[in-house]
Amino acid sequence: METRRRGWFAAATIGVALLTILTVGGGATRAQEGSGTPTAATAHPAHIHGGTCGVLGDILYPLNDLVPPGTGAATAEAGQIESTSTTTIQLPDRPHNDFEHFVASGYALNVHLSADEIGTYIACGDISGQVVGNELQIELQELNGSGYQGQATLKDNGDGTMTVIVVLTRISTTGTPVASPVS
Repeated sequence: METRRRGWFAAATIGVALLTILTVGGGATRAQEGSGTPTAATAHPAHIHGGTCGVLGDILYPLNDLVPPGTGAATAEAGQIESTSTTTIQLPDRPHNDFEHFVASGYALNVHLSADEIGTYIACGDISGQVVGNELQIELQELNGSGYQGQATLKDNGDGTMTVIVVLTRISTTGTPVASPVS
């Protein structure tokens, strides 16, 4: 009798584990299939370039890829999909790891569609403006009709480093009615 109980308990435990895997893992995968929303595999590389968005120079500071927060599933609220990135970088030694000098030196933050399509720029913002406290906020403007826009916060850490937080939003066009021409 004891052996039968152990066998039943083991089978029940395995069954619950499989059901959990299918519900959590499999459900998330099915919800993303064919939805047109990005997945964890759709990371957006980002860089700080010399120059401006109008004339991007060389990549000077690679940033961490922008990915959906949490478990890697897209966050879709009110038709918006967000991806985020946080990177800490060393400020240049000219003149003295000075954040305000960095802001005034002519840089741009550029976001790419994916590593496979690195030549497709989807959003960009010139790093300029008024530093408030120890932070600068910049807007990332849509490029190439991508539907992506966002914001970056550059924060002076006071130790010769800067933290760059980027939030990219894409307004979902799925299910949006398209007007028909009047005949």
